[in-house]
Amino acid sequence: MRRSTRFLGLVGLLTAVGFGMHLAPDALSRLEFFAVDRVQLEGLRYLEEPEALAFIPLPDGFSVWDDLEAVGARLSLHPLVAEVRARRRLPSTLVLEVAERRPVALLSGATLTPIDREGHPLPIDPSRHRLDLPLMHLTGDVGSAPESTEAGGSRVERTRRLLAGQVARLEELEPAMSASLSEITLDEWGDVILHLGSPRVRLHYSPPLTPERLREGIVILTDALERDRERAPIAVDLRFADQVVVRYPHPTAR
Repeated sequence: MRRSTRFLGLVGLLTAVGFGMHLAPDALSRLEFFAVDRVQLEGLRYLEEPEALAFIPLPDGFSVWDDLEAVGARLSLHPLVAEVRARRRLPSTLVLEVAERRPVALLSGATLTPIDREGHPLPIDPSRHRLDLPLMHLTGDVGSAPESTEAGGSRVERTRRLLAGQVARLEELEPAMSASLSEITLDEWGDVILHLGSPRVRLHYSPPLTPERLREGIVILTDALERDRERAPIAVDLRFADQVVVRYPHPTAR
């Protein structure tokens, strides 16, 4: 109650005197009443609040009228953070709206490492979060793939970036198919191989995968499944111009 009364009194004073004189924010920042006593974080899913707060230590007496964007910029340097929007909530709360980097795949190795759509490894512990994501295998040679001409980064980094981008693109183009994606890798020529779980089939193509080419593959695959329900295809190959090649298991295969 005392704080509310003080606030109302101060608002009245500022209205009568300060605002009329165009009181500057730097003058307001020197008032103890506006010193930040709470930081509210919004949008967190994987990033723990204590870790986020430890990443942006505020100096004593930091005011809601000080440079909030600088605080947001510091937090945006965290590997889990894509973007931060900072705003003040009077009289003394700093609100940080956080957009986290979203994992799209799990890089296989000694441990599983979540990867975002740009190929960045994310410090997310898969044992603490249920991540239903496809496995990414860094095999094959990225040298002949179109995206591999990007400057900078090792071959592993380029491969990781390429595959992560393909996972994200499939999610945008065909969410239903993306939901059944279990694994993604490259062949020795730098072409992409997607392993789908339902139906169990490999999708083989040269990146980038265009919406038109993907639709052609889906139409042919659907037709093949409907024509012979007893003999499902094992692969759909989109690497050849103006052709969709459907491969079946060898008749003697068990």
